[in-house]
Amino acid sequence: MTNKYRFIIPFLVGLKILSVNAAEPLAIPDPTNYPSLSTKKMGHVRHMINLANQLDGDFSLMGETDPVYYMSFHAYQFQIAFAQYALASTHYHYTPAHRDLYQKASARLIQRMIYKDVWDYWAHVSKFDLTDRTGSEGGQERMINYTEDDWYGWIDPNIKKNIMYSGHLLQMVGLHQNLFDDNRYDEPGSLTFRYAPIEYGQGPVEMKYDYHRLAKVIYDQFVEDHYRGIECERNAVYAECNQHPILGLMSYDLKNGTDLSVKVRKEFKKVMRKRKYINPETNTTMYFLKVKEDEVVPATFAWADGWNGHAQHVWDKEYIESIYPDQQKRYIPSMLRGWPFENMGWTASFDFGWFALLAS
Repeated sequence: MTNKYRFIIPFLVGLKILSVNAAEPLAIPDPTNYPSLSTKKMGHVRHMINLANQLDGDFSLMGETDPVYYMSFHAYQFQIAFAQYALASTHYHYTPAHRDLYQKASARLIQRMIYKDVWDYWAHVSKFDLTDRTGSEGGQERMINYTEDDWYGWIDPNIKKNIMYSGHLLQMVGLHQNLFDDNRYDEPGSLTFRYAPIEYGQGPVEMKYDYHRLAKVIYDQFVEDHYRGIECERNAVYAECNQHPILGLMSYDLKNGTDLSVKVRKEFKKVMRKRKYINPETNTTMYFLKVKEDEVVPATFAWADGWNGHAQHVWDKEYIESIYPDQQKRYIPSMLRGWPFENMGWTASFDFGWFALLAS
């Protein structure tokens, strides 16, 4: 083909594409059909961005955190993580052109996540087995003290257990790197944890992580624990808490071309089925697995089904949708009953919020 025809043919093809039938006027896009945020939704988004932009150590306007356990639903790590998930979802589905605003807020939330006030509870909570609260008259007041030779080994919030923190951090970083093509967390030491335990008479401690090391530490724990799930507090594996590191590994695979999440999902699902993490008779999610006792503690909580289900739905859609009708019949009637000022139980607000998330 001569040079002349090499240029003429694409030119004619272009004219054909651009040609318009005069009898069929161009359809003008209707902006009202575009995804949009209501005023209230924009207010929520702005509030979360404002929280992200607070100075380190400033947690005003956030829900209070538990001064002892730091593991309640309103713990800082959960507030920060789910704020980032909400902003990521909003950016992707509603305002993809508003990139800079969300990217800066996402990075700030990750920075707040690694601030010591969010994770240093682990240096203390890691000394105890809190699972005994389910079988004692004293309830939460009774804890079994672990005598560790090396207390300082439990300061690191990522290296072992505590998946209720590290799993969320991995998911947050994965969302950030994939949404914004921002590789800052690939750099060694980009996730550095600083701790100054002056009460122990020891100098400042630095624990250096990056995206790759964090993913490897979490993946290795899944393998070492034979895919039963990684512990949150000592001796307790929660199904819902292990969904977030799985989502984090999926994001890591997407970004890096690896397949870490493939086997984890497959093997974890086998364990869930074998150990009845979700009871096949009731289709309800367990409370937790006591590791030392090798005992599944059953439960019937809408919050547990909602939390686990909304995340597992990402990678196990058909199964979660198959058990949802039973869960809906179980929980919705009681949620719609009651009257103002009636005490509906300590889990009422958690149940409604988590199950609404699953329903959406």
